[in-house]
Formats: sequence, C-alpha cells, structure tokens
Amino acid sequence: MSIAYLKQRLNVSVERFSEPAQAQNKFARPHKLIKTLDIIERRFDDMENAQPIEEKIINSIKKLEKSGIDYLTKRDWKNLAWSLSKKLPHYEDKILFTFVGSKLINQFKNMQPALLKAVYFPLLYSYFAVEQDEINKRPNNWLELKNILSNNRSSLFQTTTRPKKWLTTLTDHPELLSADPSKKFIRNFLHNSDKDRVSNQLESLSIAPNSWFWDSLVSSSIKSVKTMREDDYLEAIPRFLRLLEQNPIYTKDILTALLERYPTAQQAEFKRNNAGRFKRIVGKSNAANAFMIKIGGFYIVEFSEMNNATYFYRKLPYPPFQGKTGKVEITSLKSTSQAQFYLSHQGAWEKSFDRRLQELGIFPD
Repeated sequence: MSIAYLKQRLNVSVERFSEPAQAQNKFARPHKLIKTLDIIERRFDDMENAQPIEEKIINSIKKLEKSGIDYLTKRDWKNLAWSLSKKLPHYEDKILFTFVGSKLINQFKNMQPALLKAVYFPLLYSYFAVEQDEINKRPNNWLELKNILSNNRSSLFQTTTRPKKWLTTLTDHPELLSADPSKKFIRNFLHNSDKDRVSNQLESLSIAPNSWFWDSLVSSSIKSVKTMREDDYLEAIPRFLRLLEQNPIYTKDILTALLERYPTAQQAEFKRNNAGRFKRIVGKSNAANAFMIKIGGFYIVEFSEMNNATYFYRKLPYPPFQGKTGKVEITSLKSTSQAQFYLSHQGAWEKSFDRRLQELGIFPD
C-alpha cells in the first residue's frame, strides 16, 4: 500500500464519520499522523533518488556489456542512468562522453515511457552534473541527453499522479532544458538581496556546484550588462564586484563588461549610488574614467578609455588627503614608478593578463 493511498483512505474515513460542515467539530483531523506520513514520504523520495554506490553502477555496466539489454532490470537501468555523471575506473572521461555513453543514450532515446519514468531523475542529474569544458570537448551525447529530457518532460508530468518536488520545479522552469537555460534567472541572480535565491529555487534538482549551469548563469549575467537599463546597470555594479572577488576567474570578463558599458551610464546617478566611493580624477590626461578594485594584496586600476594600461599597486596609489577631498590626481593612478607592474592593452594582452594573474596566485576553478 503506497503512502499516498494510505493518506487518501484516512481522509475518506474521516469524512464518512461526520458531515462536511461539522467535520472539524465532531472529528479532529489526525494532524500528527498526517505530518508523520509527510515526513516518511519525503524520506522515501530521498531514498528513491539516492545515488547508488559505485560498485553497483560498475556491476550494471558489466552486465550490459556481457549479457546485453535483455537481462537488465529496472534497477540496472537506473544505475546506468546514474553512470552518465560518473568518471569510473578505466575510463578517461565521464561515462556520458564515452562510447558506452553513446550506446546508453541511444537506449534511453528509444526507451518505453514507463521505464523512462523510472530513470528520468538520474538522467536529469547527469545532465546538470558535467562541466562546461567537458561539454565543449564532446557536446553530442550531452545534447542528445537534453533532447531526451526535453521531449519527455511534459508527458512525464501529465502522467504522474503526484509529482515530486523536482518534477514540479522542472515544469515551472522548462527553459532549463532550452538553448538559453539561465536567462530567466539573471535578474534574481544580480538584483535579489538574497545571494542564494537561484540555488534555493532549484535546490530540488540537486545541481552540482561545478555544473555548467552556474558557469552559464555567470557568463550570461556578464553579457547582459550590454543591454541593461542604466538604473539596473548601476545597481548591479556592487554585485558584480562581489562576484569578482569570490570568483577571480571572471576578473577580466567582468571588468571588461563594466568598463565598456560605463561611458553610457549617467554620471550623476553613479555619484549618488556610490557616495563616498566615487572620486573625481584631476590632471591632464586622456583618462577620465577608471575603476579601482582590491584583489588579494593588490589594488588594480583599470581605465575605460583606449590606450591606457592596467596598473597593479601593492598599496593605495593615492595619498589619504586626496581620498578625503574626493579628488585624485591622475598621476597617482598612472604611476609607472609606484606600480608593482602594469599591462598595456596591445597585441595578445588577454594572455598576458591571464599569465600575470596566475603569478599573483589567481587561477581558474
């Protein structure tokens, strides 16, 4: 007897022994029992979607290779669906990106709906469990997996009497299986005061921390700077700076996006939003706008105008009295003698920038 059926029978019994209008007076609903059933049900769901140990996955793969698909049980198929997200012994890549993965994807593509329903969540987990670099190298199997999930999502929901939380989440956000999966989440990611809002929204999907999805969300957010309204752009700057500090790998992309957009922003609004942090550059120079950010032990000064280098200082480049007046001499910001080093934006400057960041101890995740 299923938990859902037990709850249904319980409710029917209560209603049978009292009139609907008097149910609450004549018969108290067994709230504690219903609450306990809900807890048991959630635990059952967690167990149902728990990843099997590696040994069981390996045994199912061996069974497939030795005896073919005719001898596989439903549990074997679930193990094989989980296997797509794993890098197992004797395989150089995760199973999804191997020849075995190609064979499995073909089987899942032609699988009967009833069996596909049982393996859908492990397939969904595998879809999110890979990194962007892995997809870039061998995208075909991953794209086929996405198509399988997308083509069967709606029918799975419609034929499920009592959808699990993850299925409801996926149904509410079908764009997760589209060509632009992170677009809808950009605003919450950048402008919501709760920095974990998006991850909380998608918690039931168990998206891995190193998933391609989070990389896509950050990259899409950076690209969105070009099309933001000015108010949104100015509001998003502190969020981007925090993101840069937490993820130095995006330093170049974030600074470039902010500085390219900066000249179009309203100066008065920028001053109001950054009171105390905004200072006026004085002195003769073609550099009228600049950002300064501290990463590790370095103050980095980047100018928005062309033909200006990026300067790296070990200490604040201008004296304290200049900070108090709200004015900073351009010679303090562009001091080749005081800077630890500086990089010009000529030739293959991006590679030079990356190399120097690595020398500072800033590496990609």
